[in-house]
Formats: sequence, C-alpha cells, structure tokens
Amino acid sequence: MLVCLSVSFRTAGFDVLDRLTGAALPAAELLTLPGVRGAVAISTCNRLEAYLDVEAAGEAPSSSAAEELIGRLARSARIPPATVRAATRLLTRSRVPAHLFAVASGLESVAVGEVEIAGQVRRSAVLARESGTMTPELERLFQMASTTSRRVRTGSGIDAVGRSLIRLALDLAESRIRTWREARIVLVGTGSYARAALVALRERGAGEVDVVSPSGREATMAGRDGAVPRPWERLAHLLAGADLLVTSTVAPATRAGALPGTAPDIGPVVGARLVAQARERTRDPLLVVDLGMPANVDAAAGEVSGVELLDLATIARHAPVADLEASARARDEVARATDRFAAAVAEAEATPAILALRDHVDGLVEEELARLRRRGEDSPEAERAVRHFAAMLVHAPSTRARRLAVTEGPDRFAGALGTVFGVEVEAAGVEAAGVIAAERAILSR
Repeated sequence: MLVCLSVSFRTAGFDVLDRLTGAALPAAELLTLPGVRGAVAISTCNRLEAYLDVEAAGEAPSSSAAEELIGRLARSARIPPATVRAATRLLTRSRVPAHLFAVASGLESVAVGEVEIAGQVRRSAVLARESGTMTPELERLFQMASTTSRRVRTGSGIDAVGRSLIRLALDLAESRIRTWREARIVLVGTGSYARAALVALRERGAGEVDVVSPSGREATMAGRDGAVPRPWERLAHLLAGADLLVTSTVAPATRAGALPGTAPDIGPVVGARLVAQARERTRDPLLVVDLGMPANVDAAAGEVSGVELLDLATIARHAPVADLEASARARDEVARATDRFAAAVAEAEATPAILALRDHVDGLVEEELARLRRRGEDSPEAERAVRHFAAMLVHAPSTRARRLAVTEGPDRFAGALGTVFGVEVEAAGVEAAGVIAAERAILSR
C-alpha cells in the first residue's frame, strides 16, 4: 500500500519546516520503519515528504510507520513529537498519487506553477533507484508523476501563469533595485537553485555577480555568464559594498561560523554578526533574499540598520493568486492522471489471475497436442489451429478481467477462476519486471 507523509508550508510554520528540513532522513533510513519495503524522500525549500510502500494492506502498519517516522524527525530536529505530528499530513491509497501529481506539476508550491519542483521530484526518484529503495509500486507512481507534470505544463497554460520561487523573490526585490545592470550582487551557493538564481538575475540584466560558497565550491561557477567566484573568507568585505545578497545553499550539518574564519557552530550560514560588521562600513541599504531551507541567513540580520530581509515566509505571503482558468485546467489533468493511475494499478493487479488462466489453458493445449500425436493426427496445421483457438479462448476473459479489476477489484475474477476451473491465483508468481513493462504502456496512454 502506498503511503505519503507530507510537511509543507501549507501545514507548518516556516520555523518548524526549517528545522524539519534540516533533519530530513535519506530514503535508505526510511526502509527501517515498520513494514516499509520501499521509500522515496523529497526535500525541497518548502516541503519534506516521504513516499512509502508499506507491506500490509491495513491501516495499522501505515500508522505505525508514520508514528515512528514522526518520532525520529522530532528527535533529530529537537522538536516535540506533538508539534511534528500537527504539521504532518498522512495520505494513503488514492490520495497519494493525487497529491504527488499535484506537487510535481507545481500546483502545491508557494509560487503556483514553479518549474523547479518537477526536476526535484525526478531527482528524488533517481536517488531512490540508486540507493535500492525503489519498488515497482513506487516506480509506477513516480513515472506517472513525471508524465503528468509534462502534460500539465504543455496543456493547461499554467507555465504562462506560474513563476518560479526565485523569479517571484526577484520580482519582490525589483522595487528596491535601482538598475539591475549597476547593482552589486552577491550570491551564496553553487547548487542547482543557486545556478537558477544566477540565470534569473542575468535575465533581468544583472552584470557581474560575486559567487561564494561555504563549502569552497565557488570555482564550479567559474565561466558561467556573469559569475565571479570569490573566496568565502571575503564575504564580509563583499557585503560591505553589496546592494543585494541572494542565498541558496544546502547548509552542512556543521555550518559556517558567524564570521568567516571563526570557529564553526550550529546555525545559519550567514550570521547576523557578519552582516552587522559588513554594514558598519556603509550607509547604503542591503536587500537580502534568503531562498534557503533550512534558512541560510540569521533572522536577526533583518534587524540590522539598513538591511531588509526577504525570507521564504515573507515571499510566501506575497505569492500571487494563479490564473483561475489555467489552474483549473491543470487540476483537471491531475484528476484524469489519478484516474489513469488507479486503472493501471487495478489492471496490473489482475495480471496474476490472467497469467494463471493462460497457464491453465496452455496446459490443456499441450495435453491435446500430445493426444493428437499419440493418435498420429498431429500436423503443423492442426497445432496452429489448436493454439489459435486457445488464444481466442483466453482473449475475451483477459479483457474482461482487466475491466473488472478497474470497476470491482481483481478478486472477483480470481474467485471465478477458482470456482469454474479450480485454478488458484498466486501473485508471487508474477515477475515484477514484466508487470512494470506492461504498466509503462498503460501509463503512456
């Protein structure tokens, strides 16, 4: 059974979400939860989600796994379990694909229609495959999520409305920047979000952008349009002359100190003391856009004279209302995809019964051909006729089995096989790879 535990900006304050994101568990560790046989973990700047394949079909195993996961997150983030529980949504059965498809399509983002989330969902699936935590059920789910995301973006018009979180933040910054060409900009981070921020800045006409990284990887940005790698130790000096600071980095467990060169501590990558020291040298205002989760900039930095801080909570409050028509079309596509997914799952569940029927008929065919050989009546034409008749005999019930699986579940056809032919259906006899191959064809419809 598929289960999803979700914490997002919709269910938790950014202070709680910030701490939980920092305590995210890798997919491999999720496999140690009770009854969990597969897992995919998604962690972005505004959500933390675990998609689990739980062995039993009842509700108790999923609740047990959820409680264990909540407890682990609470201990890791040093938050009361009750706080984590209140911020967590537990989704099961058909609600899981409906939720993931909406997430992958950007419909559950701070900025509706953001483009980055689809790639983040795909990367989470890749990591699960590489770590060996992906199961056929989860594979089916995440393949369909990618397909749905593409259909939503090409067919609903949500791309024309939706803006990325980065672009939304820069829209808010627009009124504070005199001219983008002359703006003195510092970018903290070298990951995919930081690279996207650099592209968005260049689209607005920004000139050179100084890039620093607490991990010392700023050189990886060398050669990118407008990027000038600078050593981390120069951050305070750079901020003294900056108009805009954009931060988007995944902070390590032990983060940079409050001042470059000081002893490391646990806290934001950019401390308030560092910002205050830098601003002592200038009267010019500094706008700070913090896109990090956990937060990259100490909230106290926003209280420094001349400094304005736009963090994710502030950006979320200014997120525009999406165009209703485009959003409605996107939601309709998600609903259709959820129905297709349910049908594909049901048809896949009918596969063991269909294979059992075919095995039974194949056995009868071989018995009949052996009888013909004993009587000397076998010939290539006779064998073809018998096998053709068997194929025709199996086709209609197989088609009926798939339809019944969608409308009434797979058990009815399996029960009929037992009653009419005495055939027992064993799901364990189905090769997962074959089922997945069949489902891919179904999901592509």
